[in-house]
Parts: sequence; C-alpha cells; structure tokens
Amino acid sequence: MDSLVETIWVKHVLTGDEVMDLAQKMARAEANINEKGDQLKSVSTAIKAEITTQEGILHSCAEKLRSGYEMRPRDADVSYEKGIVKYVDKETGEILEERPMTHEEQLRLSGTRIDAEDIIREAREKETEELAGEKDE
Repeated sequence: MDSLVETIWVKHVLTGDEVMDLAQKMARAEANINEKGDQLKSVSTAIKAEITTQEGILHSCAEKLRSGYEMRPRDADVSYEKGIVKYVDKETGEILEERPMTHEEQLRLSGTRIDAEDIIREAREKETEELAGEKDE
C-alpha cells in the first residue's frame, strides 16, 4: 500500500543565520515603510495645496457671480480740487471715482505736513552727499 503524504506545519527553531536574515528583512521593510510614509505626506501636502488653490478659484468666481461685477485696474489721472479727489480714466476721460479728501491729503496739499518717506529720502540724500564729500577729500 502506498503511504499517504500530507504537509503539516511544525515548529522550527531558527538558526543564527536565519535570525540575521530576518532582522535585515525587518530593517529594510521598516526603511521602506518610512520612505513610503514620507512620500505619502509629500503627495498629500501637494494635493491639499491644489485643492486649496481650486477652492480659491471657486470662491472668487462665486463671489463675482453673486455680486455681478469684479474689480479691475484702470490707469487714472488724479486731481485734487476744492476738497474733492477725482479719478479720471486716462483713455476714455470717464470719471471713475469722486470722493472727499482725507485729512491726511488736505495736510499734505497744504504743505503743513511732510511724509515720513520724504523725510527719510532727504536724510538719505544728505548722507549720500556727505559720504561723497568724504571720498573726494
């Protein structure tokens, strides 16, 4: 009679070489997991940024549709007359905006106030002149 053969699972005590092989496989697997995790974070961050960009576009378009207009830049000549600031389109001559002068604008036009930028600019010019004079000496 032929004997019947079956494969069964039995306990095998690992040798030193088998332990080393398993440890190396574990180290490689862990390194791969970490690398894939980093890649996943990177891709996730990029996709989130793309989604945020698209949400911004969506919001902007929805706001324009809701309001029925959008703001666009136009070159304008500016005039200050009788306490009114007037912006006139350079190409068409259309009055784009009229508004009362601010207190700041009134002071600036009356000459009683100098902008901080003007003060800084004058101080720099003076320093430059002084430095140029020192170099010539």
